[in-house]
Amino acid sequence: VDCDWKGNVRELESVIKRAVIFAKSDKRDLIRLSDLPKEIVRGSKYNFEDLVLESLREKKFSHSSISETARELGNVNRTMISENFRGLVFKTLCENSFEIERSASIIASTNNEIVLNKVQIKIETFATNIKQDIMNERIKDFNKVKLSFKSKYKNLPAKFHPYLDEIIKTNLG
Repeated sequence: VDCDWKGNVRELESVIKRAVIFAKSDKRDLIRLSDLPKEIVRGSKYNFEDLVLESLREKKFSHSSISETARELGNVNRTMISENFRGLVFKTLCENSFEIERSASIIASTNNEIVLNKVQIKIETFATNIKQDIMNERIKDFNKVKLSFKSKYKNLPAKFHPYLDEIIKTNLG
């Protein structure tokens, strides 16, 4: 969350301590926007992907977390949530040299082994699907592969397309 702070350091410490208390009382490791005072949240600048990721983390990436997040964020299309998550996975993988465990740790933002395992499995599934589809295409030219992968780009937000490009190029060898 990006927000202008008009108070002093003691006031900021007080807000953070309050948010930590709310999070701990719910047995969470993560501070949510709802833990912060409304005037801070109202004045903050956050993007849709942050909201999606925060909600999925809160739900510990459960089986129903995509549907619940879609409902929570104003009954948005379930596909929009899953494609934003898929894009975040691609981005994180690319930014972390395709290290799945490290990417899972960043996305999950917890030490909870069960949650980390769920996220790692999702990342591995996304990566394996792309690798398998490239093998099935039997094409080694990036532009031709990209053309045949139109459906993989269709619902993926455009800002994540360069990361999918990078994953395809890496799998082409």
